[in-house]
Amino acid sequence: MQNGSNTPSSEALIIVDVQPEYWSSSPAVSSSFPEFPLQLQRCLSWARSRGLCVTWIRCEYNNEKSPWLRNFAKLNPDKQALIEFNQEDLLWEDFAVPVQGEAMVIKSSWNGVSNTSLTSYLKECNVDNCYLCGLITSVCVQHTAFGLFESGFSIKIVEAACADRGRDRHEKALALYGGYMYELVEVEGEARGGGLTMSGERGVVEDQTPTVITADNYEKLAKEYLKKR
Repeated sequence: MQNGSNTPSSEALIIVDVQPEYWSSSPAVSSSFPEFPLQLQRCLSWARSRGLCVTWIRCEYNNEKSPWLRNFAKLNPDKQALIEFNQEDLLWEDFAVPVQGEAMVIKSSWNGVSNTSLTSYLKECNVDNCYLCGLITSVCVQHTAFGLFESGFSIKIVEAACADRGRDRHEKALALYGGYMYELVEVEGEARGGGLTMSGERGVVEDQTPTVITADNYEKLAKEYLKKR
């Protein structure tokens, strides 16, 4: 399905790197943004209620797929660099668990566009506007926004549903590029039940694990999404 078809244009919510390495195992982030879980849940509820194309991004950083790791480790010996991805025992934060039918991209760099099929999938889904949220604001959220912007998408970052290693980094990053490469927006409505709606205990996700977008299956996944609209 291409943008020139009769299918109406769509919007996507893209959640970047909301995983234990960057939240529950990163006190510099979680202590600086205690409201982040509620804001992310609110954002997810808003997107799902409106039928947005909800897409998750997870990282897999290793020496084979991520040649930048060697130099990053030299510059940042105190930060975790190697992150493995095993879908069979994938851990999710309890406020950020995918539901059946949502898709996921595995990235090996700081942006979800390079060496992935994200843009191909979004175009097949007839998406032209992307809402971004997640972790870390000044790193992977920002770089993913750049990649999508350069691929021709209109980008809106949900500021309240992003977090960084400190407020100063978060605010300066968004001040630098907000209104230049993307819009800064808020979502309407409240989280279901007036507070946090937990999707389950943190742990292995079984039947809710999203399908990984690859070069071989993005057209099939896009057709499944369009059928639900």
